[in-house]
Amino acid sequence: MVPDCLPKTLPGGGRRVILRPLKPLRAKTDRMIKVSEDELTRMEQDYSGIRSMVEAAELADYPPCPHCDSSADVALVIVGVIGRTIALISATTRRKLIPNGDKKGTHYCKTCETRFRDPPEDG
Repeated sequence: MVPDCLPKTLPGGGRRVILRPLKPLRAKTDRMIKVSEDELTRMEQDYSGIRSMVEAAELADYPPCPHCDSSADVALVIVGVIGRTIALISATTRRKLIPNGDKKGTHYCKTCETRFRDPPEDG
């Protein structure tokens, strides 16, 4: 909400953007965030909504790896390389970036470095 003393539009028709303080990320014992709070705040200024994307990644429950049965270090695979995904990948280990799509799997186990599907494919 814009205070009454400030115009809602800027000269030339541009809209005024009010930046609100960001609420801190929820605590979790096995967090995998790789950046500082200051860096996350800077990313939020460049990519609006990235903080909530990082939080969603941190709080997501992923299936255990069918190869090594590890569930502690599994990430969701993201296809494509753009600024927002690069920022997200740099902020949390809960996402795995690959430049081109393929059929190898939707999840990535960082323990045994394999990709797998959930649910597994038949055959």
